[in-house]
Amino acid sequence: MTPKQPGTTSDPGPRSPRGPSAGTGLADHVAAVERLRSDYRALPEGAPVRLAKPTSNLFRFRERSSAPALDVSAFSGVIAIDPVERLADVGGMTTYEELVAATLPHGLMPTVVPQLRTITVGGAVTGLGIESSSFHNGLPHEAVQEMEILTGSGEVVTATRDNEHSDLFHGFPNSYGTLGYALRLRVELDPVSPTCTCATCGSTTPRRRWTRSPGSAPTAPTRGGPWTSWTGWCSAPTSCT
Repeated sequence: MTPKQPGTTSDPGPRSPRGPSAGTGLADHVAAVERLRSDYRALPEGAPVRLAKPTSNLFRFRERSSAPALDVSAFSGVIAIDPVERLADVGGMTTYEELVAATLPHGLMPTVVPQLRTITVGGAVTGLGIESSSFHNGLPHEAVQEMEILTGSGEVVTATRDNEHSDLFHGFPNSYGTLGYALRLRVELDPVSPTCTCATCGSTTPRRRWTRSPGSAPTAPTRGGPWTSWTGWCSAPTSCT
C-alpha cells in the first residue's frame, strides 16, 4: 500500500447496492467518514489511536486513559439493503440485533448471527465471531464482500477479495483492530422462512451415531440446503458415555 497523508482516501467512497432500499443512509455515512477523518487529523502527534466506544465484548483488564478517542457512534446503523442481490451495507458499529431487525422484513438475515446483543458486525469480523449456524455457513467474515477501513495511517480504503487492498481484506479477520477499523461492510444475506426443518437421528452405538452424522449423509446440511437443525441421540447410554 502506498503511504499517503493521514486522512486521505484511496477511492471515491462507498457504492450503494442496487434495489428499492438502496442509498437510504449513504449521505449520512459519507458525512460521518469526513468527520472521522477530521477528528483523526486533530489527534496530537504521537497520541495512540483509540475508539470512544461505550461497550466491549473483549473480557480484559485495562487502565483508564485520558488520551483523546475517536467517536465512531455515527457508524451504527444499516446504510442500504438490496433484497434482490441479498446484500446489506452496514456501519461497523451496527449490532446484529439492528441488522436482523432491518433484514427480516425482506425475508433475509445475516448468514451468522452471534448470540450477544451488543456484538457488532465490524467486531464479529475483526474479532472472528462464531455461532451455531457456522457449522454450515462458516464465520461472519466469510460473508463479507467488501470493507471500508480506516487504517492506522489515517487512510480510508475500500478492501475487497481481489482489489489493490486484497491483502488487507484477507488479513483483517481476527486482527482485533491492529490493522484498522471497519467503517462500512457489505455483507451477504440468506433467505429465511417462518418455519424450519429439524431432523433427529437415533442409533444404538457411538460408532453408528457418528457414521450417520449429517457430515457424511447424502442430505448433509449445507448453506441454502433443506436442513435447519440436526440432533442425535443414543439408545444405549452405557455404550455412549
